[in-house]
Amino acid sequence: NGTMSISNASTYTGNTTLSAGTLSVGNNTSLGTSGTLHMAGGSFQVSTGGLNIANTVSLDTASTFGGSLNYTLSGIISGSSANGI
Repeated sequence: NGTMSISNASTYTGNTTLSAGTLSVGNNTSLGTSGTLHMAGGSFQVSTGGLNIANTVSLDTASTFGGSLNYTLSGIISGSSANGI
């Protein structure tokens, strides 16, 4: 349950699943240029303020979006835990 940091841009096109711990990104395309971030637990945050994360986000279970920096999730947000967003 530690922190994984991805700070560089990436051309990865697969899906990413976060199920525990913290995922911290530092670039708009750290999660790749397409694909879905499946939130199955854990916490998502950014290490650089002002980022625009365009990936689709699927809230599969209760998860958190944290950190002290501002960022935008501009992709589609869906899933069973997306109610109330």
